[in-house]
Amino acid sequence: MTFIDDVLQGRATIDDFDSYGEAWHNAEEDLGEFHDYVGLLWPEYALWATDHDRISGDDVLEYVIEARRRKVGFLDYLAIRQGSGCQGRRDLPPLWLVGQGMGSSLPAIQGGLSFLSTATDR
Repeated sequence: MTFIDDVLQGRATIDDFDSYGEAWHNAEEDLGEFHDYVGLLWPEYALWATDHDRISGDDVLEYVIEARRRKVGFLDYLAIRQGSGCQGRRDLPPLWLVGQGMGSSLPAIQGGLSFLSTATDR
């Protein structure tokens, strides 16, 4: 089981993420890539690992987990959040994903982040 699986099954919380990281770092055997070990798709991991001035790693994990609970892809989840009038609130995503010069519309986000896959694409 991965960290994401354990959170979805109620066996872990976001606060437990660091202990999974420590277990991976301290393992004597090869546990594979870190993002696989914790249950993140590569693009989700890349977002978790970068630019914490715009969004915290915990926020990224919360969005990934909520997308998995809803059984929708990460971008679909962000589109749902954006469509519900969530812009401008720190606890809700959306425009932190928009790169320089991409504008602020959802199509621009989708076009700029088309590499993100759904939670079922493993």
